[in-house]
Amino acid sequence: MSIRITQGLLYSQALSNVQNGLLRYTQLQQEVATGRRINKLSDDPAAALQILPLRNDLRGLDQMVDNVALARETLNTGASSLEDASALMQRVRELTTQAANGTLSAGDRASIAAEVDQLLNQLVGIGNSRRGDRFLFGGTQTGDAPFAMVSDAGGTRVVYNGNRESVSVEIARGVRTALNIPGDS
Repeated sequence: MSIRITQGLLYSQALSNVQNGLLRYTQLQQEVATGRRINKLSDDPAAALQILPLRNDLRGLDQMVDNVALARETLNTGASSLEDASALMQRVRELTTQAANGTLSAGDRASIAAEVDQLLNQLVGIGNSRRGDRFLFGGTQTGDAPFAMVSDAGGTRVVYNGNRESVSVEIARGVRTALNIPGDS
């Protein structure tokens, strides 16, 4: 049996080769443009099955990077607030030592008391510090102000309205860190 090679067969073979070359050229252009050898599952099903779990791992790592950034920012804000509160407490300590001096007049003591009241209001403000729309020192109750000034027959006092739990995020597999310190701590 002999095969006859005709002009039509040669043209058909040449056309097929050109179309295959264009298809491969298009695939290579897509790989170069995307920077990926596999752009859809049909490109290499075996390799795609290995890539899918890796994509999930990358998403998890991206989330943990975001969590670390959130934790760092929140902890820096909280530390700054605590440093401010510490400076105010130092001033209160100085004023109470000064007020204990027996040589002060009633007017001097009233002036010291007014400054202590002002410092107390500032401390409550620091205790109600926020990061975004969340209060830092309310435990897991981050939507409401954790500290409130209450005036009654006994005088003015500060009441803690938060809870003792901490908000935490995962920063690595199996590693969680607290984002805040409950205000009563």
